[in-house]
Amino acid sequence: MLRLAWAGVIARRTRMALVALAVVAGVAFTTGTLVLTATIGASFGDLFGTIERGVDVQVRQRSDLVRQGRVFRGRIDASLVPVVAAVPGVRAAVGRIEGPAYLVGADGKAVTDADSPVGPEPLGRAWVDDQGLNPFRIAEGRPPQGPGEVVVDVRAARRGGLVVGGRTDVLTKGEPASFTVVGLARFGSADSVAGTTSLFFAPAEAMRLLAEPGRVDAVDVAVADGAGRTAVRDAIARMLPPGVEAVDGTRVIAEAEGSTRERLRFFDAFLAIFAVLAVVVGAFLIANTFAITVGQRTGELALLRALGAGRTQVRALVLVEAALIGLVGTVAGVLVGVGVAAAGRPVVAALGASLPSAPLVVERSSVLIGIAVGMVMTVGSAVVPAVLAGRVPPMAALAAVTVERRPPRARSVAGVVAAALGSWVMWRGAQDAAIGLAGLGVVVLFAGAVLAAPGLAAPATRLLAAPLPRLRGVPGRLARENAGRNPRRTATTALALTMGASVGAFAVVLVSSLERSLTGAVQAGISADLVVRGAGFGFGGLPTSLAGAIAQLDEVAVVSPQRYAFAQVGGPVRPARRAPVVPRDETRPIGALDTSVADRLLDLGRVEGRLADVGPGAVGVSQRELDERGWNVGDVITLAFPGRAPEPFRIAASFSQPLLFDFVIGLGDAERLVPDQFDFLVYVGLADGVGADEGRAAIAAAVRRVPIAAVDDLRSYTAELAGSLDQLLGLVALLLLLAVGIATVGIGITLSLTVHERTREIGLLRVVGMDRSQTRRMVRWEAVVIALFGTAVGTAVGIAAAWALVRALRAEGIGSFALPWRGLVGLALLAFASGVVAAVAPARRAARLDVLEAVAVT
Repeated sequence: MLRLAWAGVIARRTRMALVALAVVAGVAFTTGTLVLTATIGASFGDLFGTIERGVDVQVRQRSDLVRQGRVFRGRIDASLVPVVAAVPGVRAAVGRIEGPAYLVGADGKAVTDADSPVGPEPLGRAWVDDQGLNPFRIAEGRPPQGPGEVVVDVRAARRGGLVVGGRTDVLTKGEPASFTVVGLARFGSADSVAGTTSLFFAPAEAMRLLAEPGRVDAVDVAVADGAGRTAVRDAIARMLPPGVEAVDGTRVIAEAEGSTRERLRFFDAFLAIFAVLAVVVGAFLIANTFAITVGQRTGELALLRALGAGRTQVRALVLVEAALIGLVGTVAGVLVGVGVAAAGRPVVAALGASLPSAPLVVERSSVLIGIAVGMVMTVGSAVVPAVLAGRVPPMAALAAVTVERRPPRARSVAGVVAAALGSWVMWRGAQDAAIGLAGLGVVVLFAGAVLAAPGLAAPATRLLAAPLPRLRGVPGRLARENAGRNPRRTATTALALTMGASVGAFAVVLVSSLERSLTGAVQAGISADLVVRGAGFGFGGLPTSLAGAIAQLDEVAVVSPQRYAFAQVGGPVRPARRAPVVPRDETRPIGALDTSVADRLLDLGRVEGRLADVGPGAVGVSQRELDERGWNVGDVITLAFPGRAPEPFRIAASFSQPLLFDFVIGLGDAERLVPDQFDFLVYVGLADGVGADEGRAAIAAAVRRVPIAAVDDLRSYTAELAGSLDQLLGLVALLLLLAVGIATVGIGITLSLTVHERTREIGLLRVVGMDRSQTRRMVRWEAVVIALFGTAVGTAVGIAAAWALVRALRAEGIGSFALPWRGLVGLALLAFASGVVAAVAPARRAARLDVLEAVAVT
């Protein structure tokens, strides 16, 4: 049986090579995803291992404030540094000081990587003289020694056009200040830390610029040779005050790596979608291809049956052939997957993620999983065709009778029922704002669409191809009939585009709805004339002095900065009036406003109480939070900021339209409780008679020393927010191109096999007068019809899924559903193009068939 299977593979090597391509695609993306994920993880592990090199123990504040993998800690007293240094076994102890610091280049613009979703914003540090605790080395010049001196990493200096001895501005928490560049530093042998700008100051200067007087972020400890790290850590821990802990350096590295991995989770999920899409589509493609090849070998299989082969042996023959093909395709797929991983790193970097450079990490598990996926996918996909092969009636096959299989009615009925059930569950989830229920409905709906697709294929393709007979004559009519001749094959062939179109339509509609909801909320919630924004959303922002300078302008009537911090929220436990839409992390973002004037600049919807009453010891809470927690205006809750004990806050007001934050406190409390003060935004109301252009020019002149500051009116600000979603659309486009690429290969493979299957039919058409160009058009338009069918089904499912999710998220402020017709039309055009491209090789092969040889085929 093995020899017979191998002989069969060799005899049909062209067709089997096409099957192997599907295996290669699925295995390559699976292995590539695993290798790339492992490489990124190892890269960041090496990166943080280098950053924390020599840190055997770290002393820091204990904290329970965690949000999305990031831990928020307060600072500790700098007096602990000499105390820790005096512990026996400690070789060196230095205070760690870090904070946001923006470098201004020679062109007056900030040197920043704030657009990167992975790397942090520019970071300032205290220079450490101990080489065992400092991974940076001076490449040119000298270390900083006093006020007004700064060391810049080599990459940032090159990008900013700075040289040793030159002057530059640096933006930190206070006013922008001028510094002399006294040195350039390298991170080991690299010019920067994963592309992030790093600035270094003398320790006293760093404490003044980045931290608080007499406070440091942590104490890094190097253990002396011969001293046990655990013993030294325990000795340090025994003399620390309450709330301060001593941890191993390995734990510091693991936590830093874990935090970054949390930020990279989106990319991991994106890569996983690549792999799943390739595997699922590959599996259907293999099953479809084997079904066609089994149909083409009806006579051969029947002859085996006539010679005494049983059904089990015939089934085994097909499965062994599948295993042989799977083995070849899997080995090739693993090798290609390593190449995909190597090519994927620059793609990720092009999407804005600065990743550290490191060699590829090809783990044994990645290879074994890729092999398992390839073999299971191939053999599993051949099971149904193998069963069908075993059922071939010997005499009917010997008589060369070929029967087109129609989709079972039971399958179509089950598909319609599943689609209807999924639609109802999805609608129910959308109405109840239950995201999980809506997601379940989407899955059931898609499964129903896949089951019902063969039953829909014949009427749908006739409808889609209805204009072809009039537009393309006989080739168009034949293309329409061929597309609907075998509905099961048409539906399976189109599945790749169905999945791709579903993902593409879902993402395009969802992003458009997010954009409309975001811009709509901003336009409805901001009544200020102008908005001054900074360079990034996370680590850093505008100096707080900026709002005061703007308020002094004659063109300005009222100003309110908006700040944010994180705090742990606690309060009275009561039955919620409404179940939470999503599980909530108790470490929540807290907004801070000048509540005395905020109502003149913001529209927070229906307000119970007065926002102006949110003064010292008071907080405003969104109505959504009140409903989910069972709280009322007048209740007392607690907020625990990093490094602070929980403090009571009275709920003085509620608002129905939260603007980024569900909790709002006054600026006075923010200045008292949050040591690092930055303004995230500054809302500006212009004086009477002052136009937007005049006000913008005056404010731009006032903030010209802060190059990260941008002055927008409401229209340009909403356009900037909408533009922030372009990167997500880029990822969607990349995923869609992958799906279309796989679908194009699948359609091309299926058409190549069907051309071979219909060799005699094509020969007869040529005999009765069809020329080569008409033959090419017939095959090409058949591919286009199949592609449009898959796109139509997928687009419908994707739009329905996006609608359900948008409706389910309405409690989160995402309530505007948008249909981007331009994007959806582009999706249809992309499907049309994929059909044309897929048909190039099969159409050429059909047109080149020798007429006499084709007619002689039996």
